[in-house]
Amino acid sequence: MAHSAEYTRGPAGRVVDVIAFLIFGVALGLLVYRAVSGLVNLGTTAGVLLPLIAVPLSLLAADLISGVVHYLADNYGNEDTPIVGKRFCKPFREHHVNPKGITEHGFIEANANTCIVALPLVIVVALLGPYEGPWLTFLAVFVAFLSVAIIMTNEFHKWAHLENPPAIAKILQRWGIILAPDNHDVHHVAPYDTYYCVTTGWLNALFDRLGILKVEVPGDHRDAEILHAATAREAREIILKKMKEQSQAQGSDPA
Repeated sequence: MAHSAEYTRGPAGRVVDVIAFLIFGVALGLLVYRAVSGLVNLGTTAGVLLPLIAVPLSLLAADLISGVVHYLADNYGNEDTPIVGKRFCKPFREHHVNPKGITEHGFIEANANTCIVALPLVIVVALLGPYEGPWLTFLAVFVAFLSVAIIMTNEFHKWAHLENPPAIAKILQRWGIILAPDNHDVHHVAPYDTYYCVTTGWLNALFDRLGILKVEVPGDHRDAEILHAATAREAREIILKKMKEQSQAQGSDPA
């Protein structure tokens, strides 16, 4: 796996990212301890069944969150937008221009943004414990796995772009547990208007069919003029501009 020689967010950004991971590790350790204690107190049957329910739901929730964040970052704001511009809008926009660029980042740089997103949640839930009873224990287990899945989202995304990902990644992709390359490839076909979920990809086909997290882009999706667009929003702007020019050339106002 290739790593970029330069940390793209600079020394200050690297310090922030490392601190975020350190705090997350401490909070997650506390949350896992309290979740395991709750499971032990529930007994064998409930202690086994509860994670079997909580883990798939946490992966589903992480996939939904990844899709919403990806959709918003692709289609709203820009790299100058306060707070989220450089951290979220810029990386997603650049990713369309250079899809393989994500494979050049090390673990911390690739996943620090998602760590910062998950950090408040895991801290709050960890401090709310200890947990007793099935519902509160379920919350602890759910949030523990959800926070890990959120943090690993960009790693799963990166693995979907690697020509030779780690062996564990290939197994998880083959089993459909994490984002598979053929699932994610749909998003990288211009005009990039669908398949935004990048944790497991489970929701992509359903959302595409229902028109959820899908950008309305008029015209021919294979039009050569939109192939250089970075996002669905830019593709839409190019197509609408082209439609306007054609309408003006025909001597009528555009619809």
